Formats: sequence, C-alpha cells, structure tokens
Amino acid sequence: MFKDARQEYSVKTCPTSDAEALEGLLNSMSEEGWDLYTMSEAEAKNGQYVYNCIFMREADDEKSEDDEVCHIDVGDFRSKMEKIFQKDPYLECREIQSKIKQKRERIAEIKACLDSTVIDDSDRAALNEEINRALGELETLKGLLVDVISPDKFYEKLDIKKLTILLSEEIIELVNPDNNAELISQSVKVRQELSDKLGYVIPAIQFKTDDTLEAGQYKINVRDITTLEGQIYPEYKMFYKKDLDLSKKPSYVIEDEDIISGEKVWWIPLDKTEKYWAKGLLPHEVIAQNMKYVARRYVDDIFDYNDVNKFIEIAAEKNIYLVENIMPDFLSVGELRYILATLIRENVPVKDVIFIFEKINDFSDDAVKDDLFGKIRMSLSRQICASIADENRNIYGITLDAATVAKIQKALDSEESTVTIKGGFLKKTFRNIENILKTSHVDIENTAVIVPLEIRQIVFHIVEQFIPNLSVIANQELSSEFNVEIIGEA
Repeated sequence: MFKDARQEYSVKTCPTSDAEALEGLLNSMSEEGWDLYTMSEAEAKNGQYVYNCIFMREADDEKSEDDEVCHIDVGDFRSKMEKIFQKDPYLECREIQSKIKQKRERIAEIKACLDSTVIDDSDRAALNEEINRALGELETLKGLLVDVISPDKFYEKLDIKKLTILLSEEIIELVNPDNNAELISQSVKVRQELSDKLGYVIPAIQFKTDDTLEAGQYKINVRDITTLEGQIYPEYKMFYKKDLDLSKKPSYVIEDEDIISGEKVWWIPLDKTEKYWAKGLLPHEVIAQNMKYVARRYVDDIFDYNDVNKFIEIAAEKNIYLVENIMPDFLSVGELRYILATLIRENVPVKDVIFIFEKINDFSDDAVKDDLFGKIRMSLSRQICASIADENRNIYGITLDAATVAKIQKALDSEESTVTIKGGFLKKTFRNIENILKTSHVDIENTAVIVPLEIRQIVFHIVEQFIPNLSVIANQELSSEFNVEIIGEA
C-alpha cells in the first residue's frame, strides 16, 4: 500500500518594495525544494506593506521536530495559514482593480519616457524591458480579475455538505492523521453501526475548524444548519453520574449535562479514571455518539433521492418485477423516500430491502394508499421487536394509563388542523416514564413505550422530544415470538 504524503508549510515575508529580495527569497526556497503555495500582500505592524508567502513541500518524516516548519494537516478543512490569507471576493476584486490602475499608470509613464528624446540607448533598453514585463503583469492581473468576477466560484458554494462537524482549534487534532485521527475512525465506526443495525449508510462527514468556537466546543451541522452544539474536555473522560453511584463529588470533576438526554455527567481526568468501574466515553466518542443521534434524528434532511435510488437498484437486481409493479404507478420515488426515512428515524431496520418491497407490493392492489406506512410497520413487526429486544428476546414495556391515552386520542380526533396537547400534562407523563426507567434499571435500548396503534406515531414524536433513545411500539406490533415485561405505567 502507498503511504499518503504529508505536506509541510513555511511562511516567509518580504517587503513589497524590494523586488530583488523577493526574487532572492523565491530562488532560495526553490533550491531547497519548496514550491510557492500562495502569496498575498498585507500590511505589516509598522505600516509598510509586505508579501506573505506560503511555501509547501512533501514532508521528510525523518526531519527533526525542532525544525522551524509549520506542519499542518490538509483535509476537508482549511489550514490555519490558508484562512489567514483568504480574501473576500469583493475586497479581492477591488484590490486587483487598484493594481491594474497602478500598472496602467506605470505603463503610461514608461511610454512617456520612451517618447522623450533626452534618454540614452541604455535607458531606453531598460525601459523597453520594464514595459514588456509590466504589460505581461497587466495581462496576468486581467486574468485574475476575470476569475474573481466570474459567478462560477459562487456556484461552488452551493454544494452544501450533508453532515459537517465544526471543531474549535484546540480540538482539531482529533481529526489529524498524524495524531491517529481518532474522531475520523470513530465516525467510520458509527457509519458501520448504523449500517449493520438499520441499513442506513450515512454520507461522508466534513470536518472543519471554526475559530469562533470557544476552547473544546464543537457543532454538528446538517446541510449547513447547526443541529447540536457541545463541549468536550481533552485529557478527560465523560461518565454519566448515575453510573458512578458516588455520594460525594471529587474536587477534580467537571460537572456538565448530556446535550441529548439532559442527564448529569461528570468529566474526570484520564489519570483518575482507573478507580472507576464504569466505562465512560473519551472526547471523540462523545462527539461520535452525538453525531449518531443527529444522523438518525435528521434523516429526513440527510437521506435523499440518490440514497433512495440505491435501494431501488438493490431491489431491481434481486427482483425487477417488484420494482416495475410498484413504481411509479403505485408509489412515487418521493413516497418511497418518506417511508424509508421515517422507518430509519423510528429506529426500524430497512436492511431487508426486498422484503419491504414485497410488502409494499402486497398493498399495491388497494384502491387507496391510506396509512400505507402503518401497514408496512405492521408487516415489519418481527423486525421492529428484534431491534428492541435484548439477547434473551425480552422487551421491557412502559404503558400509558387510560386517562393519558384518552387525552391524546381526544387531541387527535379534534377537527383542528393542528394537534394541541398541554405541556404540563406531557411533562408529568414523561417525568413518570423517567422515574420508571431509573427505578427499573433496564437498558433503555431494550425498552419501549407500548400504546394503541392509532396514537403510536404522535406518541413517538412526543417521546422523541423528551427521551430521544426510547422506542414507541403499538400493541398490535408486538410479535408473539418475543417476551414482553411491563415495568410500569405512566
């Protein structure tokens, strides 16, 4: 296998007024194997203008760490130096226009001198050489101006990434290949977990620095919109307070709150964690865990028509009849996208693509498509139960009392265009659910709220806001192959 080349960068400055010094710098760096990466004019502290030159070459792995070279990982995020010299298109346009004006004025001056009869032949030769050089530089500037004013570069910005993780400069090392890139490998693990469990393949993740973030902060964006912000502490490990079972907080603990569940967490220095039996999460694992939640919670924004087409292609390879019989006469691509995305969001596996297409085909003779999604869920009851049950095929259920069910049902039966349920009533219900989960000591992954079929989906959307990792299943979706133990009523 080939080893990826690591690049190293060196920043040099030179006065803009000293052409010989600039030429000498470029020549000396070239002799040492450096290529000019970028050059930008900037104002120095003393008010003079200088050229900031960034040189680049392939890194020598045997080079001493003491060498005065900036080593920067160049991935999907911009290097710190590149950001320093990044220019606003408007300002860059104004700067080039100013340089073009200055260059034209200088050319006019040279022409005036050449038209004079008082200069000797040696001066005339020098002026001819300078005007030729100036004309070439003018053409270069004109070319740069064409590039700057072109709308093409703005179209490049329309290619929005589905998933982006922004990291403060203090934690960007989590994605540095020279430092094991722990967050990158952890994100691959998340993709594998979601693929294995749900058949949901999340897209490539873009990692970028954001110098507006405080130390240790990060953001997870879906299509350039922030969905979640959090804080990690390098050289610490995060533990859920309930897992530690300690009555007194040690002095070295940083208290915080899990941004998804709202549970109390303690950040403990790595050198202090050996005494704790609980596993805990390293900083990169915390970010990856939250990314996993975002990928499923916002699947409707991430799972697009290209993803749907891949499912269609898989089904067509196995049984082209199914696809042709269903699409597009009975089911549009948009409707199929809704079904698959909603199943994923509700934590229902879509790995068995052929089975899902077969079930859709079973309902294709129906005169109407009323509650097609509900019918498909009913057909997937075994898969739904299997995704919740533990290794002994046990599902721990929480039911809602009759009064709660009646209130939700009444709200659904209302002729109003929106469903209105009082917040105080909901908080009390979910406080009861949280207490049941705490006292029963069962794994939330193997627990579900069990409700009547007609209110299942609305209850899911409510539960998702309060307890994101808790499943909601209808009574009719419980398969006899699994054992259901009711652990409480809310």
